[in-house]
Amino acid sequence: MHRLLTIMVAILYSLVIQESNGAIKTWMPSTNYWDVKNWDVKRIPCRNDRVIFPQNSATAVALHPGATNLREMVLPLTGEVLLASNGDLNVVGQQDNSGGCEGEDVEFTGSETRYWLDPANWNGPSGEPLKGGENSPIPHSERVPCETDQVVLMNGGLFQILLPEVPIKVGELNIEGQDVSQERLRNMILDDTGYHVFKGDASQLEITHELCQDPKGCICNADLDPLTLERICSFEKMRCTTAPCEDPITPKGFCCPICGATIRVLFKSSWSRMKQMIESMVEYNQKQGEYPVLYHISRIDKNELQIVLRDSQTYVSSSVVLAQALQEQFETVSFESTPYAKAMYSGDPITSWGSAGSIVFKILFISAIFVVTALTVNCVANQSGRGIPVELIQPSFLFARFENTAADGEVEIAQKSSFQNPLFSLVGQDSTRALEKVTLRELEELDNLSDEMSSQTTDGTFSLEE
Repeated sequence: MHRLLTIMVAILYSLVIQESNGAIKTWMPSTNYWDVKNWDVKRIPCRNDRVIFPQNSATAVALHPGATNLREMVLPLTGEVLLASNGDLNVVGQQDNSGGCEGEDVEFTGSETRYWLDPANWNGPSGEPLKGGENSPIPHSERVPCETDQVVLMNGGLFQILLPEVPIKVGELNIEGQDVSQERLRNMILDDTGYHVFKGDASQLEITHELCQDPKGCICNADLDPLTLERICSFEKMRCTTAPCEDPITPKGFCCPICGATIRVLFKSSWSRMKQMIESMVEYNQKQGEYPVLYHISRIDKNELQIVLRDSQTYVSSSVVLAQALQEQFETVSFESTPYAKAMYSGDPITSWGSAGSIVFKILFISAIFVVTALTVNCVANQSGRGIPVELIQPSFLFARFENTAADGEVEIAQKSSFQNPLFSLVGQDSTRALEKVTLRELEELDNLSDEMSSQTTDGTFSLEE
């Protein structure tokens, strides 16, 4: 496998790869009427609905092209409802029972304030959700725009973005397909359109028009102020869930502990070339085994990169197994990285019974409790005379007991003894206390009885001696 991997890496090393010019971050929330996420019923209102806008909403809402038919509309005290150039708004004021729409009160929720530094408001280049959703391997600090990123605002130009109170930089800003300069941004904020789009101090947003030019790649938010990261995490920590594994890890840039693995690797030259090699290594290993794993590679220091691996769905340690294979290859295969790979792995998955190790411990612990309880109960029962029946613990090869010929007379047992008579299964008497109650005549009679029984013994019978 190492030989094949070395050949593959050598081929990739010889390729001429274009350097990255920066990522694209797309703002997703909008205040559009046709966005289902903006309604409490998670659907676009139908003709029998009563549409309600919050009383104090100052949001501009755009209706979709075509006819918009409603039973009733409750407008806010402030704000705007914008008609499309090829659209109509029909408020009929009565129920239409033609079918397909029963009608109810639906409330517009898209006027909620959206924050620039909230990672949940940003998606990828074409607006697609983050791969893996909650299991995304992208650090939270990289989900918001970096200083060399291209920022795209779309969805009809209707947004409500609260800018942070700390300085932020972006490489480029594009609104509805048009690049925006710093001067145009200032003018936009002063007019009515900009008033509805941006909230807060617009002077904190700087457009540098400088994309990544470093052949080793650029670090996302390299100069990120600790207070800015703290602000990013203040949004994300409200959505943090308990990691379903033992010993979760927190890779650099993450706000919450996760289940998975991370590897840090030192590299020598081109970032994009190194990134391409690692991607090929991951794909190669995934083809060799069943690893449904998501991964993300990012530069975190001058000559150091970080690989984050997470299970694509339920955590079953696939990311850890893949990371261990990669780490071994980094330490044995020589290419653009130095022989250094620092890794962190989370522990076993946690189920309703706990982790695999804890399940075994619980089983052993319960078994030990059962055994100790059984022994204790038996010990107490034996002391009270109600122990386990002796026949259950005696060996299976017992001597047969033969009946002796009975003699005239009776033998009276005065008191129970503390042991069982193995010959007749009778309870004997305590010798010391019994002799106190036996007369001389009785002793003579017993002696005669013993002599008589001894004279009658034959092979296969036991003799009773005094």
